[in-house]
Amino acid sequence: MRKKVIIIIVEGPSDLTILEELLYENFNSFHLHIEIIYGDLFADKTLDKGIKATLGDKIREVQSRTKFLIDDILAVIQILDTDGCYINEDLVTLNSMNPEGVLYKPTHIEVNPQPKVQQICDRNSLKKQRLNTMNSVTHIMGNAIPYQIFYFSCNLEHVLYDEMNTPKSEKTTKANNFVNDNPDSEDIIKLLKQFMAPCDSDSYVSKYKESWLFIQEGVNSLNRFTNVLLVFEYISQ
Repeated sequence: MRKKVIIIIVEGPSDLTILEELLYENFNSFHLHIEIIYGDLFADKTLDKGIKATLGDKIREVQSRTKFLIDDILAVIQILDTDGCYINEDLVTLNSMNPEGVLYKPTHIEVNPQPKVQQICDRNSLKKQRLNTMNSVTHIMGNAIPYQIFYFSCNLEHVLYDEMNTPKSEKTTKANNFVNDNPDSEDIIKLLKQFMAPCDSDSYVSKYKESWLFIQEGVNSLNRFTNVLLVFEYISQ
């Protein structure tokens, strides 16, 4: 009998480095395919379709390359960074003393130069709209494939190393160093447990909904939280 396929969509190579061994160990009874999309679909202004249709197209691309059939795919799981997208617009502020770009803080986002303020507000608005669409759906591709989305807040590096602003050029090196320092996947699970979004419910479905409601509150999407460990409950249910 062919193994069922789980497709995991991640944003970049550092996500793969950190999560690969952990996911393969826990999903060893499935065929695991990790797809790197090299960016953030949820903040991409150039998409010519809605986010759900775009993700459907991504899965069709994977199918074209891998020859997976719809019936082969048990689920699609997407893991991404929140990037503080749920904060109020007045918490995106100009700091002309900073280098040009974006600087994440626990209570706000600082940008430079001035036009970046509106750019980040627009990005946040678009991203949270798309996130709210996808965290409320259970299937994609015409309801053919189960789907769930999980987050690191404000990003993977923040949760794992307490670094909110790791330069892109250093992400892969730091991810490799982290994996070398933590070869036992149980150590990574223990770390993630410390920063799991608080949930009062017992059922997976309720925990998932609570974790998304929680990250939308106040400045939580800038703080050190995740719901990624719910992935394992999702697949086992």
